[in-house]
Amino acid sequence: MEIRRRDFLKLLGGVAGTVAISGYGLDQIISVPEKLIEKAKNGPGIETWKNTICGQCPGGCGIRVRLIDNIPVYIKGNPIYPVNQGGMCPLGHSGLEVLFNPDRIKGPMKRIGIPGGDKWESTSWDDALKKITGNLIKLRNESKSHQVAFLGYNEDGLMKEHISRFMRAYGSPNYYQFSSLKSDAVPFMLTQGHSQIPAYDFLNTKYILSFGANFLEEGYSPVYYTKLYSRLRETATGRRTRFIQVDSRMNLTAANADRWIPIRPGSYGALALGIAYVLIREELYDGDFIRTRTFGFEDWKDRKGQKHLGFKSMILGNYYPEQVSNITGVPSETILEIAREIGNTRPALVIGNQAAVDNSNGTFAQMAINSLNALLGNFESDGGNFIVDKPPFAKFPLIKEDIIAKEGNRQIPIARSQDTTFPLADFSYENFAKNILTDQPYPISILFLYKGNPLFQALNHHDFAEALKKIPLVVSFDSFMNETSEYADLILPDHTFLEKWDEISNVPSVGFTHVGIQQPIVEPFYNTRHSGDILTELAAGIGGIVASSFSFQTFREEIQYRMEGVYKSGEGAV
Repeated sequence: MEIRRRDFLKLLGGVAGTVAISGYGLDQIISVPEKLIEKAKNGPGIETWKNTICGQCPGGCGIRVRLIDNIPVYIKGNPIYPVNQGGMCPLGHSGLEVLFNPDRIKGPMKRIGIPGGDKWESTSWDDALKKITGNLIKLRNESKSHQVAFLGYNEDGLMKEHISRFMRAYGSPNYYQFSSLKSDAVPFMLTQGHSQIPAYDFLNTKYILSFGANFLEEGYSPVYYTKLYSRLRETATGRRTRFIQVDSRMNLTAANADRWIPIRPGSYGALALGIAYVLIREELYDGDFIRTRTFGFEDWKDRKGQKHLGFKSMILGNYYPEQVSNITGVPSETILEIAREIGNTRPALVIGNQAAVDNSNGTFAQMAINSLNALLGNFESDGGNFIVDKPPFAKFPLIKEDIIAKEGNRQIPIARSQDTTFPLADFSYENFAKNILTDQPYPISILFLYKGNPLFQALNHHDFAEALKKIPLVVSFDSFMNETSEYADLILPDHTFLEKWDEISNVPSVGFTHVGIQQPIVEPFYNTRHSGDILTELAAGIGGIVASSFSFQTFREEIQYRMEGVYKSGEGAV
């Protein structure tokens, strides 16, 4: 039932009022199951605390939840969790708003009427899963498994692996994520050969030059970087790291920098190459590192004897400070000054994110920014950037594809661009919608949506909506209705992060290997299910190789198996 939050807290005898009605409190009206109302009225008022991982963003912060008679009333940071060390952002503090939100979807729903008409009725889990399984079996029997697509958001770790396993065993190459995380890793693959985002050694560097990385407000783990930043400003040791922020707007990170350098949007890569010009021209780069650890700096010839322009010649011929100043709006004197500062200060670290990469030229901008780290010899060195080791998880058995799966997985992915404008792009709204609307290279018959709201974020809202209308069966896994799920045929509500099991490990750019287990703080309030369990159940219904690809009945069992590898390795510390 819906109740005013103040009245609900009064039922708890006032024990929670001093914390839950703070600036991070809930909306005025909350939704509380009847059984909790009765417990709040008659309970003895016993206080307990439980630990889990916050699910409000991908930052992976450890949290402690205060409960009165097993009713959660307050969230704070876990002081012994290594990522956030007790720190919490306002979004994390308000996590109870997700649990008690009156707009939660409380059970499976099916659409009635036209897509986007916002008319729904309740359905049973058995009927919903029976309908999906029947359609999946039909497509496989017709050798059309590739006509199934799965559009996720920012899931990582085991959940990402779980979805990938389902799609590969079923026989479709069409699993995508519309967050920028996968695209963010491409520049590092091209410059360093690693398909993961590196970490940055803030604590051992003397100088940080940031290209649009607004790490105090957003990014991969803002609380972690806020903690690091506070260490940078310590003067008791006699060393204070100098921090320069290049950004097209004055944000929280720029406001806390030693110097803010305004720049025209979309021109970050040009500025990075202008700085590279000065480093090369004045020989302020690490010559030993360039000679022994890099390729392509000097002009070179391939096996056929064809000559290729090297990085050095390309930079010196095109990115002199005056030209770069015209592109970026940054004075040439500033370019010279910054380049000489990082060239004469060792170690000096260069980072880029958000404003620099969230553009159509973001991949190239990040490559240009990371090239400065190469010139400074920063790869895998103190005060530079480095790749974090992966946790020693137990490995799942390899997927055995049957003939249908092999043939389906060989098909051209539906989101692949029909031209070569962005050859490295894994997914874009525009390509995805355009190809579905034109049935190129084939139609999509079933689309799974896992959280997020791609329709809201799509630049071409109309085409994406029309694509959703065209697909015969759209299934959404989410806890709330949004612009995208309004076009679904079925909504299968997931638990909130305070009601579910998950594994959160190696948050991108966090500087150490870590593994966290997200455990349920309370039993699910409503008729919801873990999306991982739903996929396992669908696989069992399909049968054959698809079913045998999942050795465990629940997602929790998968986590337990995965963690056996960590335990048996004997590595790390609890």
